[in-house]
Amino acid sequence: MSLPFNLPAPSNLVYFQSDNHNRNLLGCYGHSIVQTPHLDRIAARGARFSNAYAASALCCPARASIATGQYPHQSHLWDNAIVYDGSLPSWMHRLADRGWDVVSIGKLHYRAAEDNNGFTDEIIPMHILNQKGGVAMLLRGAGEEQVHIGQWELYLDRSGTGTSYYQDFDRKVTQQAIRWLTENGKRQGKPWVLHVSYPSSHPPFSVPERLFDLYPVEEMPLPPAFAPGDRPEHPAIQYLRKLMDTKELTPDDLQRIAAGYYGLITHLDEQVGEVMTTLDTLELTEDTRVLYTTDHGEMHGSHGLLGKCNLYEGAIAVPLLMAG
Repeated sequence: MSLPFNLPAPSNLVYFQSDNHNRNLLGCYGHSIVQTPHLDRIAARGARFSNAYAASALCCPARASIATGQYPHQSHLWDNAIVYDGSLPSWMHRLADRGWDVVSIGKLHYRAAEDNNGFTDEIIPMHILNQKGGVAMLLRGAGEEQVHIGQWELYLDRSGTGTSYYQDFDRKVTQQAIRWLTENGKRQGKPWVLHVSYPSSHPPFSVPERLFDLYPVEEMPLPPAFAPGDRPEHPAIQYLRKLMDTKELTPDDLQRIAAGYYGLITHLDEQVGEVMTTLDTLELTEDTRVLYTTDHGEMHGSHGLLGKCNLYEGAIAVPLLMAG
């Protein structure tokens, strides 16, 4: 059957994915302090979704749901102990089967690069360590039998000036994305998706001094319901605080965590900006769709919690931006 009009050629796609990005902490979502000019640019020329939510407030099941379009109760990938291994069909498989180049650079958090995860190429992939999930996450108990996995030092002890392996890896992801676009972006005849995936803004919230100084600690706003008298003493939340070894946080603690977290989000925004600038330089912007999202949010002290693994907005709501 012939159509009375010509269908446009498929647009290429750059799909940015981050880790642990609270939806409220972008300029385009109304935050008055966090500086995210490059992500704001995506929103300004496209769409900003105000009701996007993760399928799970935990890394591996959230990422599996993004890949497969299935909820954790459907895929049975419900914890960090059981991770995506390519055996369930994904959007990557479907596009590759239709002749697209589907290239990933950076963090995937699946089982292994040796699995057929659906990508035609995985460049510097970051998967779970030694192909084994977090077995401790499978264990359940109460009282003295409760498992403690800790996380305290990732937040309080390491929020401030410095650097981390994750930030170094972010820069490698950006460099590889720029290289790939330069070598392949204008290639004709075969549409492509470039999945550019950063481990930031996952803790530790250690950032270079120039970024930490953008956010004076004493001026940082305090999160909602952080004080013991302001938050509900729900048994599930008490369990989660004990699981993560979350100690009581003082206002000074929370302001330092916020300054580091905000600085890390600005670092992430700068990485996205470098790739976006490359699209402009190569004159690819008009022919390339751009998408940005994250796997889940981050509580950063609200309701007395750090991290995720709960159904408060801070953990489950995610930014979603599209342009092109």
